[in-house]
Amino acid sequence: MRKITCLIISILICTSFSACNGQKSTELSEKDHKYIDSVYNSMSKWDITQADGSEHYSVGKIAFQDLDGTNKLCFYVLYPITDIYGWGYYVKDDGIERIKISINDADLSAQNNGCLIQTNLDGTSWNSSASNEKKYETIEKAYKAYLQSE
Repeated sequence: MRKITCLIISILICTSFSACNGQKSTELSEKDHKYIDSVYNSMSKWDITQADGSEHYSVGKIAFQDLDGTNKLCFYVLYPITDIYGWGYYVKDDGIERIKISINDADLSAQNNGCLIQTNLDGTSWNSSASNEKKYETIEKAYKAYLQSE
């Protein structure tokens, strides 16, 4: 009986400790999986090489983010060319759409650059030559990191 009581107390302490450290459950819902699938199924749009002079670069980091604080999910890719060379996509249930920024929209441009910098700092490393299974796992890992950062 004493061992069971100690076990229960240990479990409660560990659970409380995790909650106090800000760790959130990363159990994914059906909607979460739709978002992950949308990004995965759209790889031909974003998992491409970019030229910088005579050099060609593959995506180096990926991240999910909230671009403007409206909880509209975005997906960012960053190339290892400069600290903010990359772009973002709005994520929908049925695919992704490139974020287009007007030359006159300084606020959205600044927010977008902030997301690219954040991707550089905290993004998930991407390997364009990985297997499809590994790529899916990496996208899922990036999505879980996004959920934990909310």
